[in-house]
Amino acid sequence: MTLFLDGKYIRPGDKLLDDLTPGHRRLYGVFETMRARQGRIVFCDEHLQRLSDGLKCLGLENPLSRRRWKTVLRRLLKQGILTHSRVRILVWREGRCLRYAAMALKYEPPSMSQYRRGIRVVTAATGRRASFRQARVKSLDHALFADAYRRAAALGFDEALLLNAKGHVFEASRANIFAVHNGVLLTPPLGCGCLDGIMRARVIRQALRHKIPVSERNLTVKDIIHSDGAFITNALIGVMPLASVDGQALKFPDIRLALLQ
Repeated sequence: MTLFLDGKYIRPGDKLLDDLTPGHRRLYGVFETMRARQGRIVFCDEHLQRLSDGLKCLGLENPLSRRRWKTVLRRLLKQGILTHSRVRILVWREGRCLRYAAMALKYEPPSMSQYRRGIRVVTAATGRRASFRQARVKSLDHALFADAYRRAAALGFDEALLLNAKGHVFEASRANIFAVHNGVLLTPPLGCGCLDGIMRARVIRQALRHKIPVSERNLTVKDIIHSDGAFITNALIGVMPLASVDGQALKFPDIRLALLQ
């Protein structure tokens, strides 16, 4: 594969790729993970806008214009020639230097049987404090999320459902969370510590478009377990139902999930 690093295209070694994996090192900066199908990035403009907003929030400059980022990403995708790709951009400060990187990695999306089956999640307390600022920054200080996911996987679960300092569910380790209750779509508010996810925003827009009521409110684990179904969302997987939380089976959400993709 080819890596775009600090303005140059190089062939990276495994150590460099590990170092550029969010959560591997504690870096001051932001990243974006995007899905590409047949060489085209889904929601590219939305991702690049969030990248720019996150950098501004951290007081960092965007090293490239949106047009230049798109040129770089097109070149990386042409070299890969993959049906499905996971595209990542990183921008961070190292000492006095602003560094940046982009890569296109092979991606295997979940199978249709996985979507029908749903995933099993385990809860994890994090002590994370609620902040609107966090919603704008997809931070490279990602160890909290990476560690929660690794612990969940080690226990045989597919994902971790994260609790903030007040005990409220704010998101999964790699996705936003939604629950259905009496026909209303519930999701944690941005002020609880969750990221303003690209798919989160799309699901809310699509739900309202199809006359499905949406309420942003604090959710507990009990709210999820006793809901009429729940699902997580991100730009890679789209909408994925939850099969269970902490071993307790959930109802399959009685909502037209296909409409929310």
